Amino acid sequence: MELSLALLAVGIGISSPPETALTWLTLAVFGVGAAVSGIAVLLGTALVCVGLLISLTLPPDQVSAAGLALFVPIIAAVRLWSRYAIAITLVLVGLGFYTMFVHATGDRPLTLAIVAIFPTLLALSLGAGLVIRSSRQQLENERQRADERLAELRLELARELHDNAVHKISQAAMLAHMAALHPDTPPELSREFTEIATSCNDAAHELRLLLTGLRQDNPSLSDGQPQIIDADALIALVEGQADRLAALGFTVTHDLNINAPTSLQCRTLAAISVEAVNNIIQHAPARSDCSIRVVQQGSTVVAEFTNHTRSARQAATRPSFGLLGIEERARAAGGYITISKPPGYWRLEVTLPSLPSVVDAEPRSQSPAASPTFPPEQGKPSLTDARPTDYRI
Repeated sequence: MELSLALLAVGIGISSPPETALTWLTLAVFGVGAAVSGIAVLLGTALVCVGLLISLTLPPDQVSAAGLALFVPIIAAVRLWSRYAIAITLVLVGLGFYTMFVHATGDRPLTLAIVAIFPTLLALSLGAGLVIRSSRQQLENERQRADERLAELRLELARELHDNAVHKISQAAMLAHMAALHPDTPPELSREFTEIATSCNDAAHELRLLLTGLRQDNPSLSDGQPQIIDADALIALVEGQADRLAALGFTVTHDLNINAPTSLQCRTLAAISVEAVNNIIQHAPARSDCSIRVVQQGSTVVAEFTNHTRSARQAATRPSFGLLGIEERARAAGGYITISKPPGYWRLEVTLPSLPSVVDAEPRSQSPAASPTFPPEQGKPSLTDARPTDYRI
């Protein structure tokens, strides 16, 4: 809008062709100042003030009507709700009235009709700024309400799928498993029942991962990213996250030793790695050292993320949504997380077995399969067992 008003002001000025180079300069300053006020209101105000000051050096008959561009920064300041809106309005009103009416009229007397033009334009400018701001605020409120309705729909859909689809798939898996273990079941049928139970397990946990994404407003991995389904893709993603930390000034060490993880482990660790690195960037001291370790021991994959803490107080605050999301993803894949806090450090370990259980279990407090980098602490807390003041850096 400010650009359109700037063009209008320049057009008004050109309607009476400038006679000197200084008049052309004034016209250009007014146009640029009005145009940039929509994105940099202070800069636009400063340029318009410069144009008004230059106009004071011109003869009264050469003062351009483009000086009416002084109302454009006022509209922008009100629309943007700038903290300097009152100061901008007062400065431009005072300088503009003197330049455009007192100086420009010269020896001619000011009439009431001429003077009334200025407060009328000022009132229109303030009203236009308030109307534009109000309409944009209404649009923003509507967008927020739409986002809230969408979030409620996602949660309702997740609840319905969990209560119905996941429950029935889990029942089918348990029945197939019981049939496979029945002493009267022939070996051939037992193997088929075992395959059915395994397929139901995989389907249930794939669906739980989908539900995790539905419950999150900002999934760690967007739909535009490639699916991480094998070891090579997972290694490439983790190395990319290490490069991301290094680009921000962190000193990163990473150890990746995985051979044949399942596709479920790969997808889960890919999402968790992105979220864990986000937490490091947000909470670790700038340019500190951190480490990423992903190892496979048999059929179990263990990921370890370690970073410095900024202070002892920050090492004992409430869990962030990122950590809760990591815990939920690990549980959906049949795994668990363990948090430990060696002096000055924060460590998150994620353990994912290859064959998750059918039912949702609470995170276990047992020690993870991988050996920790630091000496283990006595009674390391899990995320759900720790006190409310035990988790975030």
